[in-house]
Parts: sequence; structure tokens; C-alpha cells
Amino acid sequence: MELTNWRQLSDRGSDLVPCLDFPGGRAAAGFAEMAAGVPVDACFLHFRQAGAGPLAACVDRWADELLATGRPVRAVLGYCVRPVARWPASSRRRWSPTPGI
Repeated sequence: MELTNWRQLSDRGSDLVPCLDFPGGRAAAGFAEMAAGVPVDACFLHFRQAGAGPLAACVDRWADELLATGRPVRAVLGYCVRPVARWPASSRRRWSPTPGI
């Protein structure tokens, strides 16, 4: 399955680690640099620019696409609290994270 809402940062395992941050907010290293340097067997993904609509709808769309892969979501990382805080509320009944990183 091709992910349309996500950009792959690294691919070193089947578990997914979605990273949520809005562009332009980091003067120093961001998730791409972290994913390249972390010795974890997981696939790190960064969401593509959000489309139109409320944040809750965007987060639901992002979560639905990842859940459709059938791959476990190992963690959800974020700089901005709103998308990360919204994530469990939108999908808590549909996925169960594996033990943390």
C-alpha cells in the first residue's frame, strides 16, 4: 500500500513511528535527522502538509491511512501538542501501540 499522506524518513523495520510537526518550526535538527541517527528497528514517517479542514479530520485521515497498512504503530512523536494529543482520541479504539521505543 502506498502512503499518500506520509513521507518516509527511514525504513528499518515493520513497526511505524509517525512524526507530527508543522514545517518551518525547527531552526536545528528535526525528525528526519533524528530518524537517521536513532538505532531503532522501525519505519519513521512524517506527515505531508495538512489539507483543508479541521485538525481532527486531518489526524483521522493520517491515522486511518496508517491503520490500513496493517502494520503496528510503535509510537507517535510530535513537536506540536495538538496533533499528538488528538491522535489517541481519534484512534484509541482502532489500534494498540506495541511497547515503546
